[in-house]
Amino acid sequence: LGTIFAALHTMRTFECGCKGDRFVKAYARLYPKITANDVFIDVGLNKGYHTLEFYANWNTALLAKHGTTTLANHSKNLRAAGVPPQSACREHLSNEPFEARDPGKLGESNPPLRCYGFDVNPNVANVENALRASLPPGTPFTAVNKGVYNSSTSITITAPGGRDMPGSFHIDPANPTTTANTVEIPLHTIDRHLELLNLTDSPIAFLKIDIEGLDPLALDGASTLLASKNLKFLTFEYHILGHWHTRNLTFFINTLHEHGFVCYMPHLNAHEPGGALVRLTGCVRKNWDGPGGILTSFRVKNWSEVMCVSPERLPKLAELFDRVAVAAGEGWFGDGRLCLDKDGRETSHCEN
Repeated sequence: LGTIFAALHTMRTFECGCKGDRFVKAYARLYPKITANDVFIDVGLNKGYHTLEFYANWNTALLAKHGTTTLANHSKNLRAAGVPPQSACREHLSNEPFEARDPGKLGESNPPLRCYGFDVNPNVANVENALRASLPPGTPFTAVNKGVYNSSTSITITAPGGRDMPGSFHIDPANPTTTANTVEIPLHTIDRHLELLNLTDSPIAFLKIDIEGLDPLALDGASTLLASKNLKFLTFEYHILGHWHTRNLTFFINTLHEHGFVCYMPHLNAHEPGGALVRLTGCVRKNWDGPGGILTSFRVKNWSEVMCVSPERLPKLAELFDRVAVAAGEGWFGDGRLCLDKDGRETSHCEN
């Protein structure tokens, strides 16, 4: 636990993708065992690095036996599949040995992790081929060439050609691309996707959403999942793109709280006391992400990450997050002090 605590303290940035693996590591170290029923979902598969990190944390030994010991192995397989490899933010992780993620080999007896990756990119099959080369034969991974939205519809987008594999093509159906060389991609809500895959009653160990500004609509379409109590951990991207122009993060934090989740955001200011996370649940003001609000002032709306954990289903992880968290609100951003509890001690809980 002390090692995880120290690792989390090194993350003092609002950046979303580059260092979010630290929190996946913390989750896996505290809850190393999975069952064949546990499902991991990657909405916004892109090049498959986040999916591979699921396996690196819970199936470390299986990957090692297969010869996949670092993210650099996957970069090589991406090139072989005709996909440009990792973005710059993954380069500092490329040669980190996966074995260090499970030094006690606690997950050695885990069954192969079951994961579904969603992406509307027409060339997602190339990424699937690269992941299958990076994963042991028979690993239950499925790439789904469909998008996630707040309803069932479809979108016509330009198919990238040749070796050109940009990031995720999660385009708003209200503004489709209609040039030549196009394909039509189905879109469904998360709830509908789970229904189509017969996963409605399955425990969802991890749901990652990163779809370039359509994250609010993906959350809108997950009401059945949230109410089911099957979801343990959720992370989604928050910035200025797409529907985050008009949607209020506080609404989602409150909605997730109603379903038993506590949400956090990795913070930027290394000089602040308390740790590497900002607690959002119970600590945000009504208009904190509106004009002149603290997120606008600190410009974190450009690219940041929100992580939500269920204390009921993952109590040790929730305790760890609170231990390294400070509270979002006037006290923390104003004078650097944490909130105080009834006994006058510093706490990360504003409501106390």
